[in-house]
Order: sequence, then C-alpha cells, then structure tokens
Amino acid sequence: MSGMNSKLSAVIAAVMVFAGVTTEGFTEAADNNTEPQVVAEAEIDDISEPVEEVVEVRDEYIFRVMSASPAIEETTTADNTQEETQTTEAETETETETVQAMVVPCTDNDYNNFLRIVEAEATGGDIKSKILVADVIINRVRRSDFPNTITDVIFQGNGQQFQPVMDGRFYTVNVTGTTVEAVDRALYGEDYSQGATFFAAKSSAGAGSWHARALTRLFEYGGHVYFIN
Repeated sequence: MSGMNSKLSAVIAAVMVFAGVTTEGFTEAADNNTEPQVVAEAEIDDISEPVEEVVEVRDEYIFRVMSASPAIEETTTADNTQEETQTTEAETETETETVQAMVVPCTDNDYNNFLRIVEAEATGGDIKSKILVADVIINRVRRSDFPNTITDVIFQGNGQQFQPVMDGRFYTVNVTGTTVEAVDRALYGEDYSQGATFFAAKSSAGAGSWHARALTRLFEYGGHVYFIN
C-alpha cells in the first residue's frame, strides 16, 4: 500500500510541476493575496514554437502562389496573343482571297464596250450564255494572234468580227443586269469556254460554213456553236 501511495504522490507532484504550481506557490499567493502563476514563461515559449512553424509554412505557400501568378499571367497573355495573331492572319488570308485581280486589263471604255457587245450577241440568253460570249472575247485578248485590249478585239477589222458592230445593234442595245453580272464574273475568272476564240449562231454554223471548215468545233450552248482556231 505504501508503494501505491508513493507512486500516487509522484504522479501528483509531476502534474503540479508540469502546471507550474507548487504548494509553496499557493502558500505564497495566500500570504501575499496574489494569484499564483499557473504557466511558466518557458512553457509559453515551448508552446508558441509549433504555431510559428505552421504560419511559416502558410507564408511559404502563399509566396509560391504569388510568385507563380506572373508566370501564369505571362502564359495566358502569350496564348491570347497567339490566338489573336492566328485570327489576324486568317482574316488577312480571307481578305487576300477576296481581292482578286481581273484576268485581263479593263479600262472604263473597255468595260462599257464589253457590256454592249455581250448584250448584243446574247440578247435574251441566260447568264451562262452571256458569260460564254464574254469568255471568247477574253480568250482573244490573252492570245498573241489577236489584239491585246477588249476594245481592240471588239473593233478588229473595222468591226467585221462581230455582227452587232456591223449592223449597228452594238450602239443601240440597253444593257441589262444579267449582262453586267456576266461580264463581271468573266472578268474575275469564271470560264466555261474551253478556250474558244470564235462562236456563231447555230443556223449559220453548219457543215458548209466557214467556221466548220476553218475551225475546230468545241460545243454548242444557248443557240451558239463555239470553235477554236
């Protein structure tokens, strides 16, 4: 029993020491009417240290996040810049494709004459008929054995190449909207002609005609037969 009492006394003493309280402290506090010091300053220092370590870890984490932010921002900015550059390049390519040059030179005078001859030669025809007539004139301009401007092709040989010039209809026609569209489309490259440099009305392009004898027949469309020399 005395052994158990000794162990109990030791435990109580250890607890009191850990708490920083002694019988002398209580006695002194009672004599001086003061409150006993429950926790020693050394104990406070020991308890505070783990808390400071946690704060330091948090500070370090915050520092890393803040340090990474400029890099993240730079990466995002770089990505956005690359996307903007690609968009700008795509828009530039689209604009380049849209701005297409005419297949042959065409002054204002050429254009007006072009509209008249196409209207006169393909009056009442569909738009493909008119584009084909325009294509024949363009093919001649591009060939070295014909004049090199639209107006000169139309009036070659004092206008003998095209019947409407000879009979005067060239000067009296009223140009329609489909003729304007056909000429514009031909000038910017729409071509069904297979290289044709001549055409004639079907009624005058029979086996005994000059066209049939001197030229190579290509095809027939819209009341005209198309040939190449």
